Amino acid sequence: MIFTSVFGFANSPSAYYLMGYSAIPFYIFSALLFFIPFALMMAEMGAAYRKEEGGIYSWMNNSVGPRFAFIGTFMWFSSYIIWMVSTSAKVWVPFSTFLYGSDMTQHWRIAGLEPTQVVGLLAVAWMILVTVVASKGINKIARITAVGGIAVMCLNLVLLLVSITILLLNGGHFG
Repeated sequence: MIFTSVFGFANSPSAYYLMGYSAIPFYIFSALLFFIPFALMMAEMGAAYRKEEGGIYSWMNNSVGPRFAFIGTFMWFSSYIIWMVSTSAKVWVPFSTFLYGSDMTQHWRIAGLEPTQVVGLLAVAWMILVTVVASKGINKIARITAVGGIAVMCLNLVLLLVSITILLLNGGHFG
């Protein structure tokens, strides 16, 4: 699950679209200097403090003290708010593509609002929905995130296998 939440499935096509093959060294660099150490730290902390119930705060409190635990936890959750706002607006493009076969968000108009305003309102509605679901308890969220995490992990695996297949079918030459 760490891979899908930190790496993100949509990042690869965006990087390829913007940078082409020159994005590959950045992904390797990021994996070596960020992703792998991050995953190892999370796995180590989770194993060391598996009986703690406070999550990241209790890990950091036992490691570096309450002051830095508060700062680290505050920064962690603040970054999630920024990520939520960003994702809540971006979720509508793939949803539109799923429904209509192409991105139709630039044609969505409701009650005289411009398409950008409609996507903004949908983003607010999405955040409210997520907040309501989250307020129902951890069991509901755990089920949703488990299914979503496994689905994204499978999508990453499919992307990797299809990419290797296409590379082999092209005789080892990049597109």
